[in-house]
Amino acid sequence: MNYYAIGIGGTGAKCIEALLHLSASGLMPKGKLYVLFIDVDQANRTVERATLLAQNYLGCKRVKFGSAELFKTDIELLQTGPWTPFEGGVAQPLDDFFKYNLIKQQNPNAAALFDVLYTDDEKTTKLDKGFLGRPSIGAAVFAKTVNFGDTEPWQTFWKKIEADTLTGIGARIFLFGSIFGGMGASGMPTVARLLKNRLDQDGGKLGANIGGALVQPYFTFDTPNDGGNDYKVMAEAKDFTVSTHAALDYYYNSGRLDAFDSVYTMGWDDQVKMPKTSIGGQNQENPPHLIDLYAALAAINFFTDGGNGHKCHKIAWSGNDNKGITWDDVQQETKNIPFKKNLGALVKLAVSFLGVYNPTLDNLLKNSDSMYRAPWYVDLMHPNSLTIDANKLASHRAEFSKYCESFLLWIANIHHFTGSRSINLINHNAFASYDQNANVMRPLTKPVFEEFPNLVMDDNDPFDLGTLWERMCSAKVKDTNAVDLGRLLNALYTECRG
Repeated sequence: MNYYAIGIGGTGAKCIEALLHLSASGLMPKGKLYVLFIDVDQANRTVERATLLAQNYLGCKRVKFGSAELFKTDIELLQTGPWTPFEGGVAQPLDDFFKYNLIKQQNPNAAALFDVLYTDDEKTTKLDKGFLGRPSIGAAVFAKTVNFGDTEPWQTFWKKIEADTLTGIGARIFLFGSIFGGMGASGMPTVARLLKNRLDQDGGKLGANIGGALVQPYFTFDTPNDGGNDYKVMAEAKDFTVSTHAALDYYYNSGRLDAFDSVYTMGWDDQVKMPKTSIGGQNQENPPHLIDLYAALAAINFFTDGGNGHKCHKIAWSGNDNKGITWDDVQQETKNIPFKKNLGALVKLAVSFLGVYNPTLDNLLKNSDSMYRAPWYVDLMHPNSLTIDANKLASHRAEFSKYCESFLLWIANIHHFTGSRSINLINHNAFASYDQNANVMRPLTKPVFEEFPNLVMDDNDPFDLGTLWERMCSAKVKDTNAVDLGRLLNALYTECRG
């Protein structure tokens, strides 16, 4: 089975960000993952962060880990950056996009209908920052531009779906997006319907399943003031609840959700105020949130069993007011996947690699006479006295270090930006702290090594860094497909996983 993840808008991108981290920990079912981001706002920092992570993931895949769960899933970006429905990436106001003035001359009745559907401000406002909380605008634009016949990346997307289904490999498609703004609320039902229509054109021969995570409000923000006179309409947090109710009511009564084989809905009752407020662009960077993780787990559930025949799934949690949200709460949504075991192991791996093993490699590579101090280096990275390509090793170390840093900041943000709810999965204070002046999470210069046994809360197998070192000094990797740094990381992940 191969899998297709489409992230629509900023929330969709954050959900794929979470899915990539879960994939790195080995939680995806067997198969290849294709990724596509959709956003009109080409400079959206939230989307950019997710695309950079995907490229970092691909860089880590060049490390030969062997058969370890670590980064076992192959991924492919269907387009390097986000796809935009506007040709050349240049967004036009709605009246220019549909050539309103020409329609008015040639078909006054059609122009009159256009006037009924859209206000003057909606017709003329700039759309380079997205659909500004107006799903009616986005739905019209998406319906006109998503073309599986001759438009990229949709043409390639469809050819891969055809190849997977007709050869018996199988395909499952999952869409992520919010339903309280403009991009997700318009793109989720419209893209799903266009996909379903295309599948139906082949008489059901292409049996690809479609799933989706409909994310309800989970954050709030102050009204942006950086738009000037160019943006005559914009998304406002005060409208989120009403917009969500209207969207769900419309989806249900119009049958828009019929395009999905399974739908997962989720929201956050204690909406978190975003640290930055902007209409869009580089100033719009929303931090990761636990809701992203739940959406990614929903996708893995769908990829694993196709939703198990259920049309609607409500993702909920019952966090105890005193204990907060624990592994037991999240485990309710993870079915039979080793969520705690794998994600916890990835945290231990990232902290120990950045804090101990990578700095030790620096020392050993500068002074080879000290190799005896680290038997794991001799046994794992120099089996049978193999020579290591120094340039390749440096590149792999840099790529994997970059990933570890982004992963730890991601998990730290999930724990911090939750409103009044406490998340008790990982002890993020051991490797990150909150910078109040900049209103962001930052990595600690040096992890609190004493807290290593407590990194994973309610750990079934706690151990300190000394114990891990001892395990690594006797670790064996028989997998011949694991090479150099990959052998070391294969063993380190295995020992952290227990």
